[in-house]
Amino acid sequence: MENDESLDDKIMEFLKSDPDKAIETFEKHGVDFDGLKELKMGKLFAQKRFNITDDQFEAVEFVFWITYFVEREINDIISFVEKNKMFGIENPMINAMLDKVPFGSKISLIEKNYATTPKDKNYIKMLWKINDLRNHIAHGRFDELKYGGYMLNDPKGQIKLTLEIMNSSLGKK
Repeated sequence: MENDESLDDKIMEFLKSDPDKAIETFEKHGVDFDGLKELKMGKLFAQKRFNITDDQFEAVEFVFWITYFVEREINDIISFVEKNKMFGIENPMINAMLDKVPFGSKISLIEKNYATTPKDKNYIKMLWKINDLRNHIAHGRFDELKYGGYMLNDPKGQIKLTLEIMNSSLGKK
């Protein structure tokens, strides 16, 4: 028994050592790194430490990707408007600056500078709802990942949110 504990201690000591040396040792011993992808290490660590359910992970994943989509759309809107102000000339500084501006500040920028019609204002309301969902993720409030009476791991909630974003879009006529 003492020998097993000693081996466990040695393994833990090895794992706590230099990560590059550990990877090198794993490679020498033929560890299948692609097979390790199945562990989904980040998810596994968070799930074990904070008791996150699979449903919560599904909702987080949906909100992450819909937020990514919306933020890219916002960047495109701002770039398009600014390009038109410059008589069709692309200004690379706009995109460089947008990369450094937080999500909520981008929404505020659109709200203050571009949203002039009631339809625009409706779109801004949707953006703030997405921002709230994004903040729920950032602060670990996964039970708050709801929309229109549905949890966002539920396809009904995902469809409802997606269609409402689409229908409120500034670009929609």
